[in-house]
Formats: sequence, C-alpha cells, structure tokens
Amino acid sequence: MTPHATDVVGSLVWSADDGGVWAVWQLQPFAFGPLVPARDKMRAHGAISHMVNNLPGPSLLFSLCEPTPHSVLEGLMLHDPVPPRWGSYVQRILSQLEGRTVYHRTFWLAARLPDGRGSTWKAALDASRGFLPGALFSKRRTWRSEDDVETALRQVTAIELEAFGPIEHRRATAADIEWMIARTPRRATWGEPANSTWPDRQDSPSGRLLALNDAIWYEGGSREDEGRGFRRNYIRVETPEGELGYQTAIVVADLPTEATYPDGLAGWWYTAASANLDGDPFPVDWFCFVEPMDAGPAQRFLTRRHRNIVGQHEEYSGEPTGLPDSVQRADRDLRELRATLEASPGTKLLRVGMWFVIGAPDRAVLEARARALTARYPAGVYSLARPIGGQVPLVRAGQPGASRPRALMDYQHYLLPHDLAGGAPYCTSDVGDPAGIPLAVNLSSGLAELVYVDPGYGPRDLDRSGSVLATGSPGSGKSYTLKSMTWATVLSGGQVVVVDRSASREYVTLADAVPDAQVVDFRVGNVSLDPLACIIDRDQATTVATAFLSILTRVDLLSPIGAGIREEVEKVAMAGGRMADVIEALRQRRDTVDVARVADIYRAMSGAAAVLAPNLAPVDLTAGYVCISVPWLTLPEAGTENPLPEQAFGLSLLYLITAVSQASIMSDRARFGAILLDEAWALTANEHGKALVEQIIRAGRKEFVAAWLASQLPTDYPPEIADQVDIKLVFRQAGKATSDALSMLSLPPSADRIELVERHLSRGRCIFRDVRGRTALIQVLPAIDPTLAKVILTTPGDEAEPKPKTGAEAAA
Repeated sequence: MTPHATDVVGSLVWSADDGGVWAVWQLQPFAFGPLVPARDKMRAHGAISHMVNNLPGPSLLFSLCEPTPHSVLEGLMLHDPVPPRWGSYVQRILSQLEGRTVYHRTFWLAARLPDGRGSTWKAALDASRGFLPGALFSKRRTWRSEDDVETALRQVTAIELEAFGPIEHRRATAADIEWMIARTPRRATWGEPANSTWPDRQDSPSGRLLALNDAIWYEGGSREDEGRGFRRNYIRVETPEGELGYQTAIVVADLPTEATYPDGLAGWWYTAASANLDGDPFPVDWFCFVEPMDAGPAQRFLTRRHRNIVGQHEEYSGEPTGLPDSVQRADRDLRELRATLEASPGTKLLRVGMWFVIGAPDRAVLEARARALTARYPAGVYSLARPIGGQVPLVRAGQPGASRPRALMDYQHYLLPHDLAGGAPYCTSDVGDPAGIPLAVNLSSGLAELVYVDPGYGPRDLDRSGSVLATGSPGSGKSYTLKSMTWATVLSGGQVVVVDRSASREYVTLADAVPDAQVVDFRVGNVSLDPLACIIDRDQATTVATAFLSILTRVDLLSPIGAGIREEVEKVAMAGGRMADVIEALRQRRDTVDVARVADIYRAMSGAAAVLAPNLAPVDLTAGYVCISVPWLTLPEAGTENPLPEQAFGLSLLYLITAVSQASIMSDRARFGAILLDEAWALTANEHGKALVEQIIRAGRKEFVAAWLASQLPTDYPPEIADQVDIKLVFRQAGKATSDALSMLSLPPSADRIELVERHLSRGRCIFRDVRGRTALIQVLPAIDPTLAKVILTTPGDEAEPKPKTGAEAAA
C-alpha cells in the first residue's frame, strides 16, 4: 500500500493525494490539567486559537505516543563521567522496566502550503508518477525542483511568523516523517520504532517511503481472528518483520453542546491522554483534520445551512410536541456562528474531523482498550463511534500529506478557532526536567512517565533557582522524598549538606547508604565552626560572625551596641583572629562589655566550644554527603518573643551551621551543592535566618547551589522566600494549611483540590511544581537500592518502601 507522500525534503512533504506540498512541525505543549492555574490554561487557549485561525489551508493536528528505548532512558539518567555506583543504580532501574514499553507523548502539526497546485490535474499526475513501477524508469525521477523547495521554505517561514506566536516549535526532519510512516503499520507491536533512535536523513525518496509503509492490512480483520463476528471495526496488520498487530480508529461523533473552558467539559484531547485499562495506561494517538474557511465563504455556507434549518420550522408547525430539540439547537448554533463571523471578519470557520487510533498486540486487548477509551467520555455529552469499513484509511490518514478520509464525512464538526482550542489539543501534564534523577511517576500524564529531576538544571540551563520547598503533615513523605533526592544527587556527583535535628538521627543513618559521607557532631569538640576560621571571604565571615552574636545576645545591629560589635568583629577579622578574640575585644569596651558577659553564659553549653574555643581546626565540609548532627539543639517555638538561653544559643548555632555550609558549598562552583534544612521553620522564623535562606536562594543561580527546605506548614515560608522558589512539593495537609499550600502553588482552593490534598495524597504522593512552573500529581518512586531501602524510612512500623496503589505507579 502506497504512502501519502511521494517525496520528503527536510520538513517538506510532497503529497500523493492532492499534489500539494505540506510542512510539518513538532510543537512544545502547554501545561494543562486540574492542577494547572487557570491563567496558564487561558494563555495556552489564546495561543492555540491564534495558531489555528492562521493556518493557510488543510492541516492535520496530531499527537503520537513514541516508545522510549531503554538505551535512551539510560542516556537520560547518565552523564559523563559516570560515578560507579550511580551507573549500577541506573542499570537496576532499567532491569525493573524489562519487558515493558515506556511511552512519551509528542505533538505535531502538518499544514498544506498555499501553492495553488492541489486542484490541477498536472499536479495530481506528477504526484502519481512517483509510484510507477521502477522498471519503467532507469532511475528515479525527481518531480520537484530546487525552486519548489525554496518557495516552500519561504512559505514555511511566513507561517511560523504569522501563526505560532509564543508556541515553541521546531521544523520536522525527514527522519521524523520517515518514523511516522514506518510506525503506522507497527503501532503497539514489539517492533514499534522510536523516533529518538531513527537514523537522521535530509530527504526521503519515494522508493524508501514505499518500503517503510510496506505491510499487509486486513480491513475488518481476517478469518484467523477469534471472535471476529460481524462488527468488523478494526484492522489486522502484518508487518514485513513478521509481527502481528491490531489497530482501530475511533471517531468523535458528537461534542458537548455547551462546554466551559478551562474547567468544564472541554479538553477532550487532554482526556484521551489519561486513558488506562485496569489502572495500566496505554498509548492513544489523536488526530484532527482541519479545513479553514475565510469569513466570507463561511457566511455563505452557513446561510445555506441555516435556510435548510429554518425550512424545517414549517414541517413541525403542526406537531403537538413542537420543534425537536436538535433542530432548535442547530438553529441556535448557526445563529451564533454567523454572528461571530459577522462581528469578527478575521475569524475563520473550521470544518473539523477528529479521531483516535489505538493499537494492541492482540484483538482482545484492543477491544478492552477501545472500551476503556470510550468510557473516558461521559455518555450523552460526547459520542464516539468506530466505523465499520474505512478503518484503514482513517489509520493511515494520520500521516503528513494525507487528505481528509471519506469515513469522516459523516462526522464533521463546524467550529470556531476558540472552540477547537477548547479541546486542549497541544496540552499535557508533563513535569520534571529533560533528564536527571528518576524521582517519581507522573500520575497526571496518563502514560506513567518517569519524572526526572536534575538539581542543577534550573541554575545551569534556565537561569532559575534550583531551590526546593516541601510542605506536608508528619508522615506524608517530605523527608522520604528529600532523602531520595539527596542519595541520588550524591551518587551522581553532587554535594548535599544536611542539618539533622531529629532525635532519631535519621539523616545520620542515611550516611550508611551514601558514598563519600561525613557525619559531624560538634559536641565532640574536635572541629571548629568559627566563621572567622571557616569562611575564606573576609566580608562574608564578618557578616556571619556579627549576625551570630546578634542572635546570641539579642542585640539590634542598628543600635550603638550593635555598631560596636561590628567594629570589633572587623578588627579581629583583619588581624586574622577568632571568635574568642572578638569576645575579649568586646570585654575591653565599656559599651559592649555586657555583650561579652552574655556570651560567657553560653561557654559551658553543649557545642559552644565549636565556636568559642580558640585553637580547634576548621571543620571540613567537602565530602559528597555531609550530615551535621545536632539532635541536642534546643530551639524556640515559632513566634517566641523571649527565648530561653538554650533556645537562643540553638537558634544562633543553627544559623551559623547554615552559613558555614553555604560558604563551603559555594567554594566549588563546578559541583552542584544543596543545603538541606528539614523543619526549616526554625531558621525562617528568625530575621537573620530568613535573610540567609534568601541569600542562598538568590545566589543559587550563579553559584550553582540550592536550598532544599522542608516544613510542616506552608506559612513557615515567608512570601519573600516562597515567591523566589520555583520547585515546590505539596504533600498531605489538613484544615487551613490545605488552602495555604494550594495558594503557594498559585491554585485557588477549589473543593476538588482540597479533597485531593486532604484525602488522596498517600505517603510519597504529592503535587509537584517543577522549575518551569508546570504542575502535576506524582508518586515518589520506592527505594530499589537495597542499602537505601534499609535506612530511608525511620517511622516505627513502616515497611521497607511505600507501596504503589495503582497500575500506573506499578508500571514504573
């Protein structure tokens, strides 16, 4: 069976159906879904409406599910050089996926260029010549010239400038188009090709396209199919490689008569993306053939149709039931269309045909998947049909260059651009980074795709902060997630410094599973945390030392006494002294002697020697994983105005630990580093601590560092911190904290979202917003490394790993 293309040059396709030239693009989708802010959805709607309204002629909007080979998955998780243990961990992940095909969704547009050749007999003859038997020609003849290509490319550029606007796109390659053609008969078979591994090409002659499309197609199946019956609304396909597959096309027969966007019954393309069978997702390709009409011809066309409708009024005038609802609805819709086109002459009317294609290795699975997809659409609102006959043309019409299949003639829709955009055709729930640590499974995407997190992606590639905010009630999975990120970051070559205040020393235990780990306990008294000794930059050391004394003694640095503290710290720093020298210098001044006396109160406290002892060696924080264990640290409750001496010392020491860790991490800009602060409220509730966290977040863009913060309440993060962080994770919450958490994600607290956060976020499941602002529901992956699995959970009675609850989670 011949393909619809006779020749391919780059993104240009010479059509065998209409003799015209088509251009193909890959488009980057917009974020969509119940967890995406309405303003983002409206922005996507406007961009898609504009694009569709500026299409030059017949066009195919389509989305294909591409299989991802394990070799590609491996490349997404590895980078040079590969640390040994990280490479072993990646291989363990791939072994878990053995026997499964991992898909990801891609989005495309094919548009016929306005060259005026499609209606001429010569163009049709030229198109057909490409498929005449090779024996008639001594060599393949080329039925396009260089001038044709140059003209087409100029038109492609004009379309890009006029139609795409904010939509990110790239021109397809000949390899992309070859893959689409080769994949059509091999959909959902074990031999289904992947675009990512398809050989790169600049052009594709007709003979090669013919070979790629080679297959035996059985419309309605064959006698060998068990239970074939009379409803032969499927295809049996036998590929040259000897593989057998089954496919079916499902046409959108009826759309909702009224659908609100973005949160109503619209978004039918997005709905198909989340199809699953018994919790196990399966790939669904969708296609939309669009023929635009300018306002003038559209008005004349609608007028003729409206006259037919008005003529039916007299037919039913004598009926006791009056005019049928369907006729009244058609009358109303036509009036609205005509009014819109009259008010906006630049708006086009679109004749649209829409269909889905699914495949399966056997017919029983195909039928089950078809029922599952149909069930995704409410009966009485949407109507989906599986035509008997015409299945092969429908399936093959998903290739660029194809004309409208005949089977769509009975299922035509007349829509305005904003109506079509309401179906969310170029929208997805993808989250995460292009590559990196496999952290979770995306439960919103419909394909159980892995969610990758590259901690350095934001500051390195996007000039954005790589910092993370996590909030959730106890036991919801905050610490579990941050431990997973910590473990993977260190294994892949990064650095994480964590301040462990837990009595169970949970992050100390994590050191048993992490290579290049160092545990620091300042009570031992063998290392110094003195900022004047640990921080190389003199100005930074002076600032940290001054802030430490301010927190410790509760002296306002803008007061005369505060100015005196600053002066003495600067003098001692210039002389190469230590904090003990600062205390003695303060003792010699009349205005600061009381500060020295207050500092003396803390000398006997546990851990004080790490700051005030004069001769200890500075702490070394260069290991890949550094855990500073301070379970003995006493901190005041949030909002405490008059903390006890032990609490004031704990607060000042926590600030100092964080500041010294920041300075150490920033000293190596070639390696990504993160400071992990569990129960971060203790630091953010203090002005100096809040300023320090802000500094880490702001500096992260240029210093290749990040702050990873976890706290139970969203209000523990002041707006000046939360607003600067892109990556956020919201775990289970309750009460007012639920609304606060949703607001932190810029999501209005609707009833559905509140129910999700309070009742359906089991441990390890959370709402995740990535560094690019996209939001989705994810399930953090269980620890498959045996060493990590033993230490990652510390709650009494916990199992070794969280249990997946759905087939989508188990799939990954």
